[in-house]
Amino acid sequence: MTIGKHEIVAQAAQGSLSELDLGGADLSGIDLSGVVLDQVRLPGADLSSTTLRGATLRKCDLTGARLAGARWDEALLYSCSLGSAQMTGAFRGASFVKCAAPRADFRGGDLAGARFVKCDLTEASFADALMAKADLIGCVVKGVDLSRVVLERVTLMEMDLTSATLDGAVFDTTILVRSNLSGKDFQGRRFARSQLLGADLSGCDLRGADVTGCNFKDANLSGARLDGVKGRHALFVGAGLAGASLVDAHLEQSLFIDARAVGANFSRARLRESVHTRAGCELAKFIGADLTHADMSHADLRRADFRDATMFRTKLHRARLADAIDVSAAALGDDADLAEAEQWRP
Repeated sequence: MTIGKHEIVAQAAQGSLSELDLGGADLSGIDLSGVVLDQVRLPGADLSSTTLRGATLRKCDLTGARLAGARWDEALLYSCSLGSAQMTGAFRGASFVKCAAPRADFRGGDLAGARFVKCDLTEASFADALMAKADLIGCVVKGVDLSRVVLERVTLMEMDLTSATLDGAVFDTTILVRSNLSGKDFQGRRFARSQLLGADLSGCDLRGADVTGCNFKDANLSGARLDGVKGRHALFVGAGLAGASLVDAHLEQSLFIDARAVGANFSRARLRESVHTRAGCELAKFIGADLTHADMSHADLRRADFRDATMFRTKLHRARLADAIDVSAAALGDDADLAEAEQWRP
């Protein structure tokens, strides 16, 4: 027997709907705000312009459902099936937990503040969606489309984004901790103030990107191209930069403490007041770089090339300089007082 909208609203007035089969039903425009839907089947249903603010959906089947113009703000969807569903409505502050949403269509939707936790988002599309302050944590994102999305304050933790489409995406204060972005093309993109701790950016093309205040602590940037990046106050503490190219990079007052930069190319880079203490820069190139007031104390600079570099008051306290090329006389050598302080033991 087909259940009409009025009957559904009447049942929902009791606060819940359970184990109903509403596959293919026309429920457009219905208001089920705050209602609990438990194991309700809605495959292929027309849910356009529905309102489910603050509703809870548990183990519901919305495969192929149509939600254009829906208002599901603050809704909770737990273990729901959303495969190929048209999710182009508003889901501000909604939570999707352990949902299967392969090929779901969120294009142009409003997902500000939404949370996706341990969801399958294989080949889902979020192109042009509003996603400020959204969280995607522990999700499967193979083939996901984030084209032209402004990922402002978005959390994308521990995810493999190597097959994701990121054309035109903007990373502004984005959290990408321990995520895999290796080999991606990010030329000219904005990453300002983003957190990329432990992220894999090996082989990435970041030429001309804005990495101002970006945190690359312990990130893998080996073989990456960072030529011409603009990144005052960027953090590369403990980062892997082996073989990376940072030619003409603007990285004034940036931190490279404990960075592993064997063979990296910093030629013509602006590194004024940057800190490279204990950095491994063997065979690195600093040709024509500005290292004014930089601190390279305890750095491994063996066979590094400093031809035409500006090294006014560059600190080389206890740096390893064997076979380094053209170290400027304007640089500062070992500091006796600092050496004494370093050796002091209580």
